Amino acid sequence: SPLSATGCWFQAQFSGRIVSKEYLCLCMSNSLDRAWRPGSRGEVTLPLQVYATGPFSKRAKVSFSLGREARTEYEVLAICQQPLERLMLPLLRVRPKKIGRAQ
Repeated sequence: SPLSATGCWFQAQFSGRIVSKEYLCLCMSNSLDRAWRPGSRGEVTLPLQVYATGPFSKRAKVSFSLGREARTEYEVLAICQQPLERLMLPLLRVRPKKIGRAQ
């Protein structure tokens, strides 16, 4: 069935790469590295393999043999530190940057 005017508008936004994805991620690290300071930024470049987990859902995992090139930028927003356990819980803003179809 044909898309509504709103559906066409959203499809055009994604096709034109006007829309970008942004996620908030609570991570876990046993490193007390300075890279985890709020405001610090970085980039992860690892090959990702995307696979279906259900009829309407997908997951991605790092795969050097089957993955496609991918790049994700991140910014550290806050840190929760557990000094006795040497555990850091950085809160990250993550922005996947599309390269090919991996992300």
